[in-house]
Amino acid sequence: QAKVGAIIGLVCSVAVAVGAYFTEANVYYALVVGLSLFLAIVVASLNGTAVPMLFNRLGIDPAVAAGPLVTTSNDITGIIIYFGLASLLIELLIK
Repeated sequence: QAKVGAIIGLVCSVAVAVGAYFTEANVYYALVVGLSLFLAIVVASLNGTAVPMLFNRLGIDPAVAAGPLVTTSNDITGIIIYFGLASLLIELLIK
C-alpha cells in the first residue's frame, strides 16, 4: 500500500509542483506544495490501510467505523504537513 501511495503521490505532486511553479515563479513554493502533497498522499494511504485493520482486530466493523475517522485524520494530517513545511521554509517563500 505504501508503494502505491508513493507512486500516486509522486505523479500528483510533480504535476501540482509544476503548476505551482508556473503560477508563482518560485521554486520553493513549488517545493512546499509538491512535497506536502506527496507526504499527505503517502500518509493517507497508510492511514486508510491501518485504521480498518485496527478496528477489525478490536472487533469493530471497519466498514462503518473507519470512514469518518480516516477522512478526518487525513484532512488534519494533510493540513499539518502543508503548514509545517510552509513554516519551515517561510524565509524562502517570502523572497
